[in-house]
Amino acid sequence: MTDSYITIERDGPVALVRFDRKKNLNAFDEQLILELTEVARSFHNDLDTRAVVLTGTKDYFSAGADLEDLTKRNDPAIGDMERRQIFYRGVRLCEAWQAMPQVTVAAMERLAVNATVTALNYTASYADADQSQLGAASQDARTASERFNAR
Repeated sequence: MTDSYITIERDGPVALVRFDRKKNLNAFDEQLILELTEVARSFHNDLDTRAVVLTGTKDYFSAGADLEDLTKRNDPAIGDMERRQIFYRGVRLCEAWQAMPQVTVAAMERLAVNATVTALNYTASYADADQSQLGAASQDARTASERFNAR
């Protein structure tokens, strides 16, 4: 069994989702994409969490796609359906984060490259929305972000 890259800390209605591959500058590989997708889906029916903060390590958020992992896509032993599934994992990751009802914030430190930033467009989509529409959840996200930045 492979160790998980994800930890989730909860503080009342706020969840801090941290990912750390401990190598390759947190570049997104297959395992990380699948884990982040599953974590996002776990929040879809969570009525107790009002805000989610996604972050990497203190030294870097992510270097983007793991180039070593990308070579698997060209493996001639992989069938068409498996190749298609591999290509759509990133899409499913973005869709899962976008479908979350919670206010989501990406707390990035230093390095954040390419596809990582595209995926994060979904996490911050509600961060600057009208306070009257989001109420306490928006304030929870701001508080969580401030708490993270104070570390």
